[in-house]
Amino acid sequence: MSETEAAAPGTIDDGEVAAAPSNQPTRRPTSAAVSRESASESSDGVRMSPAAARRFARRNLGQVALARAIANSPELLLRRAPGAASDRRSGPLLPPHPSSLDIPRRNGGGSIFDMYSLTYVADPDPNLLCPICHDPLVDPVTTPCDHTFCYRCLRRSIASSPSGTACPIDRDLLSWLDCFSAARLIRTQLNSLMVKCPYHGRGCNRELRREVVESHATTECRYRELCCPDTNCDKKLRNKPKDEQCPHREVACTHCDAKIDEADNDVHLLSCSKAKTRCQGCWQLIQRSQLDSHRSLECDGAEIGCPYQDVGCPIRAIRGEMSAHTIACAFHPDTPSGIVIRTQRETIQSYTDLGSQLRDVVDRQNENNRQIDEVIAALNRRGGGGGDSLINDNRTMQDLDAGFEEVHQNLTHLEARQSMWTMNQVMPIREEVTELRNNINMIRMHVNWLLNRSREEGRIRAANNTASSSTIRRGSSSDAAPILPERRRSSGTETDLPRLLAGFPSTCIFSPSHGYGRRASMDPNEQPSWTGGDAPDKEKMDQIRARRLAKLGSSAPRPSESKDPENEAAQSSTMPTPKPQSGEAPTPKPRINITPAPKPSLPSSNPFTQLGVQNTKREDPSGSSGSFRPHRKRSAAEIDDGAAATPAPRKPNPQQTESDADYAHRVLTQIFRITVDPHHMTDAQGQRLIFVPNLNQELNESGDPLKLSTSVLDQAIIEACGNLPLDKPLFGYLLLCWKRASKAASTAKNVSDVRSEVHEEAKRLCISNCLFSLTMPALYGREANADHDTLAPFLLRGISDEGGLDFDFIREAIKRFDDDEAVPALFNDAMVNISNRLSTLSLGDDYKPYVQALLTYTRFPVLISNLAEHSCFNMAQSAPGIEKHTILGPFFRISPLQPEAIKSYFPGPRSLDRTRIANAQESLRIVLRAHQDDLFVIANAFIRAGPDTRSRTLNWFAYIMNMNHKRRAMQVDPREVASDGFMLNVTTIMDRFCEPFMDTDFSKVDKIDVKYFKRQPRVDIKDETKLNADQVTADKYYSEKESGESNFISEAFFLALAAHHYGSEALNSQLKNLDREIKYLEKNIKAMEAERPKVANMPHQLRLFEETLKRHTNVLEKTIALKYAIEGALLDERMQSTSLRFMRYVAVWLLRLVTGSDYKPGKEVQAIKLPLSMENSEAFACLPEYALQNIVDNFKFVFRWLPKILPSAVGDEMIALCITFLRSSEFIKNPYLKSSLVSLLFSGTWPFMHLKKGVLGDQLVSLQFANDYLLHALMKFYIECESTGANSAFYDKFNIRYEIFQVIKCVWVNDVYKDQLTRESKVNRSFFVQFVNMLLNDATYVLDEAFTKFPKMRSLERELEDQSLSTEDRQKKEEELQTLGNQATSYMQLANETLEMMKLFTQALSESFTMPEIVSRLASMLNYNLETLAGKKAAAELSVSNKDKYHFRPIQLLSDFVDIYLHLGYSPIFVEAVAADGRSYKPEVLDRVTRILTSKHQKDASEIAKWEKIKAKFLEAKQQLDQAEIDLGDIPAEFEDPIMGDLMKDPVLLPSKHIVDRSTIVQHLLSDPKDPFTRQPMTVDDAIPQTELKEKIDAWRAEKVAAAKAKLVPDAMDTTEG
Repeated sequence: MSETEAAAPGTIDDGEVAAAPSNQPTRRPTSAAVSRESASESSDGVRMSPAAARRFARRNLGQVALARAIANSPELLLRRAPGAASDRRSGPLLPPHPSSLDIPRRNGGGSIFDMYSLTYVADPDPNLLCPICHDPLVDPVTTPCDHTFCYRCLRRSIASSPSGTACPIDRDLLSWLDCFSAARLIRTQLNSLMVKCPYHGRGCNRELRREVVESHATTECRYRELCCPDTNCDKKLRNKPKDEQCPHREVACTHCDAKIDEADNDVHLLSCSKAKTRCQGCWQLIQRSQLDSHRSLECDGAEIGCPYQDVGCPIRAIRGEMSAHTIACAFHPDTPSGIVIRTQRETIQSYTDLGSQLRDVVDRQNENNRQIDEVIAALNRRGGGGGDSLINDNRTMQDLDAGFEEVHQNLTHLEARQSMWTMNQVMPIREEVTELRNNINMIRMHVNWLLNRSREEGRIRAANNTASSSTIRRGSSSDAAPILPERRRSSGTETDLPRLLAGFPSTCIFSPSHGYGRRASMDPNEQPSWTGGDAPDKEKMDQIRARRLAKLGSSAPRPSESKDPENEAAQSSTMPTPKPQSGEAPTPKPRINITPAPKPSLPSSNPFTQLGVQNTKREDPSGSSGSFRPHRKRSAAEIDDGAAATPAPRKPNPQQTESDADYAHRVLTQIFRITVDPHHMTDAQGQRLIFVPNLNQELNESGDPLKLSTSVLDQAIIEACGNLPLDKPLFGYLLLCWKRASKAASTAKNVSDVRSEVHEEAKRLCISNCLFSLTMPALYGREANADHDTLAPFLLRGISDEGGLDFDFIREAIKRFDDDEAVPALFNDAMVNISNRLSTLSLGDDYKPYVQALLTYTRFPVLISNLAEHSCFNMAQSAPGIEKHTILGPFFRISPLQPEAIKSYFPGPRSLDRTRIANAQESLRIVLRAHQDDLFVIANAFIRAGPDTRSRTLNWFAYIMNMNHKRRAMQVDPREVASDGFMLNVTTIMDRFCEPFMDTDFSKVDKIDVKYFKRQPRVDIKDETKLNADQVTADKYYSEKESGESNFISEAFFLALAAHHYGSEALNSQLKNLDREIKYLEKNIKAMEAERPKVANMPHQLRLFEETLKRHTNVLEKTIALKYAIEGALLDERMQSTSLRFMRYVAVWLLRLVTGSDYKPGKEVQAIKLPLSMENSEAFACLPEYALQNIVDNFKFVFRWLPKILPSAVGDEMIALCITFLRSSEFIKNPYLKSSLVSLLFSGTWPFMHLKKGVLGDQLVSLQFANDYLLHALMKFYIECESTGANSAFYDKFNIRYEIFQVIKCVWVNDVYKDQLTRESKVNRSFFVQFVNMLLNDATYVLDEAFTKFPKMRSLERELEDQSLSTEDRQKKEEELQTLGNQATSYMQLANETLEMMKLFTQALSESFTMPEIVSRLASMLNYNLETLAGKKAAAELSVSNKDKYHFRPIQLLSDFVDIYLHLGYSPIFVEAVAADGRSYKPEVLDRVTRILTSKHQKDASEIAKWEKIKAKFLEAKQQLDQAEIDLGDIPAEFEDPIMGDLMKDPVLLPSKHIVDRSTIVQHLLSDPKDPFTRQPMTVDDAIPQTELKEKIDAWRAEKVAAAKAKLVPDAMDTTEG
């Protein structure tokens, strides 16, 4: 078996679950079986599935790695031994309370104590509540997915759910048999709950434990009984009486007629044998007396053995799922394995029989030896002379034994020679019989042609009122007595020649009232239906023979060989020789008139002589008189020396009441509903029979009884078919005959061989005529009719319909495929017809019969293979044409996304409430899921039908992908691409193909061939953007072709990847666009409604207005309905779960490819070393970009819409994928794709249910791989996203950085990340400085943008307060205000997050923020924003209404800025930088900040004290700097920085020949890597130090400082006299 064949879905290699060892039980194909087979059993009896093991470890130990170790440990996960009993096989073991059985009141449910209606004293623990009824659990039952429900709630959910096999919470596959009773601890807690007595409404105040409340309420509580309303009756009642009449009168039970008190009716019903109770297996109401038989014979929930367990199948499953197993059972007799198994069992049985015979022989031999020993002992006892006699006797026995052995060997040799001689003699006879059989079939064709020709001439003569009936004339003499030939007595494959062969002349004229193939009551004036010309020549007859008729007798055994010899001899001996008759006809019926030819003996006078058929003697006194037969190899006379031996008659059997002939007549009449007796026109069931007058006449003339037999059956069928109305298809009649024949044959058991042959012959002729009625209607006197000559209507009726095709018919027809090429064409044309008709239907139409018809084909691989070879299977079409003009296209086209279906699911979508929308979407998903299941069965059948069919099917899927590239364009024209529903179905089916190899251990991922695109790929990626290569590079790489073929796993993998890109992901993208379109349309309609008053008084304009408005409204409603439909289709949890599993597999494969390792989730540290090496990255770089984009888009979609399925679907591989490609971002060319990885991590940190840090948050905190690389990767991309290459890059970077902040905040609780940041600032200083510079740039920009919006908003708010403002102006100003508000909100969100990051970073490593390259910009930014928030104009400019709406919290911002000051205030460098900011540093602003924070209680006293100390430092530093500036005076121009205007400290020469200070150019290059004067690219290394100038500056500065100090020393007083 080739690799490709072995890898198909359903096989056991290369993509499927490997075949179980011989000592392991065979897997059951049901959900229940999957759960039980996956269960593991340790030595102490504890079972744990792999999923349960993982959940146990994660919940109780909190270690992902340990969970994986437990789940994969062979010691913990031992499979159940074969034959081991399963304690979950029958569902929950503990018997439920009677109230859990949900028995209706009419069957006694009213008298059962209701545990579900109890009143609890206190609110129970929420963990003990049922998720369905939200009450404390009753009879708790736990599902395999660890969810616990009430027994009755879960039973009701399963019974009411359309699918019936899904957990109500996570929608995992569920079977009642796999559920089990909850743990004893849970039941104990539930029993301990305190409840009130059910009769507390009557006055009982008892509060009891729940486990004893039933005993109290039924036996102890004195309030449980009520007085009878009849004062004369002293009996009590259990329930409140319905009326004032006494309920203790005697009445009859409505079920069993027992006499009971009316008050005890409910109690009686609980034990009444004829009342109904609930079956715990299938949850149906069954009569109590029939419950045992129901469980053993009917219950779908009862576990039964496979029907083929007697041939070795060990599978046991519930009855409702056994049919699915039976179809695929390896022991099925029709499967190849079943045939082998049956043959082996027969061989074993034969060996067993031979063994038993051998033992019998040995026993007889031992018995003979024992007797011989007894004889010898007796002789020994005689003594004396007996010794020699004994020796002689022994020698005699030995001689006899040797002689016996020699005779035995000789007999063996003789038997072998006889067998070989028999075979040599029989083989030529078989060949001759086959040749004769073919000749007879061809002769039959000629006879039919002659019959039709005769009909035509007879009708012409009848129209001319010519000859009447006459006797048959033979020979050339007109006065010769007619001789009727004897009819053929054999049946089966040796089809008889009609009596026309007995010397027919060349021209025959038949009576019009008895022409074959027409109704007896035909109008004489009616034109004949046969329009043929001359008889076909021999060449054409040979062709017809080769193509059509050679198989008539080749498919069945010859019944004539087993004919009853007694009947044959009797007929042969008792048949009278016909005598000449008088000129008058014996009966008034007209007969066939044959006009004699001039020379009947010449070969040219009889066209049948061309076939090589020779006439025998006209009268054979020793044989069958009057019969004319072809020349045979040997005649009976040659064998018996001319004597016709007649065997002795048998003794009559007194027990046999029906002869074989009568049996055949009765059976054939019932099957074909044909009669030859005009007095017997109905059968025993009252069905009208078809009278065949021609056959009746022949039987009368030959003297045979008017009964049907196999010898005349073929002629009877042809004549009956000719008598049927022309407006009814012949196949419908013949198909019913076939079904009756099959049913009769199946019920006829233990009948004789002769009778069995009757059934076989009836079936053979049924199937032959069925096929001929479709392929050669001319045989029955009909012209071709496309409506009648097709199988399509009968396929659409279904297998179970009386008029539909059944499996047995299809099997028999398939057996004739090799004999007649028209038969396969019948099935192909029928399915093409069905496909074409389905292409005009939608989901709202009756499409199921069409799908069922193709599902019927899937049971027969040969039909599927032939269908795949049809020209319509994959003919060249446009993208939309694939849906309608290929065979499978219309089946995949059926979808709830079709416009007709959308309209039926969501009528009036604007008026629907959320409940109705949700119900419609759920219904839509159920229908879609069922249809997709059928599609997968169909597609899987094509894949498994054979290598050629598989290849053609994969080509069809690939053609769909290659023709729909435009679906991912910016503007999609629906007329040029396939529909959304079609592509969604294709995507789902491709995911299902990948399911077999998507195991949790990723053991098959290495079979995905990375060289797939270098061989002969079906998927065309030439037009697709590559991950990190241009088209020229990719073409060059893929031009180097690899030999060999890709396996099925690779084919399915890359096809599914493309299907997601063009299918489901395109639909996800469309869903986003629909939201925008809906908002746009609603806005336009609202604006149009506002214009209505302007045209209210203009009728013509109003009419146009209404039409335009209606048109826009219709478009809006269609768009809304389409959105609801797409949401309903995409939010299928099962589909999305499968999709997520596939994306996980893609992620692991990409990581393996790019790292060159055998990576699996959990081995990140060992397998992935970052940064990645670029050596072997070409294969990855040339992959289509959607290989990575699909993963991100799919997970982002699920994060948003279906987060509840994520905890069990996301593993470490997603974190590893994001970190790897963010850290080695040079491997991906598209910056938006890289930013999507950040979005994926950000989405994983959203709080969800009990996960406060989201689905990925805890793993990001604790995973070692994330601890090592995450922070650097995020910082690296924070810098890279400064420019994305698009026109919206300036705004995109803020959104990306916002998400980066959120991820960092999520993981900052782990001190490892703080240490990482410190290490980055020390080890990679330039990288860290660049990061902090970007952080400062963002903070400065977003705060400045936000603060500039608020004054404008404040001004607009004041203007809107003016009541005199016109409506139009007010609307414009409101829109402007809303726009500014949206912008301010966005900027403030970013500002808050940026400031939060700065707080975290400055607190963790304050030293790093005092670097010379950073500290000045940081101080200026802090001073400027502090003045903006607390300056004199702040109150007037920033006082907008509803600040929280815009996320503007000025007091909190002031507090955050002060925190940053406090974090860095210890550094003299920072203090000096703050004081040196001459633009924004103002001590009075700092004082105002102190007052604000103190009055708002935003800071405690200790923090205010620290703030005051730092303020003092700032003031002192400011004074020193001012004094230094005074001392320096005016700075010489050559010493002044041309950009900043300050004294340079470290002058450097730029490439533009300008000299600036090093700190100035460093700060500039952090934001813009270009020369500030020439705008040419440069780096800090291009700056040349100016040592001499630096020395001059230092000397000048020292001189100025010395001069300033000298001024501080007072001059010495001059005391000299003048």
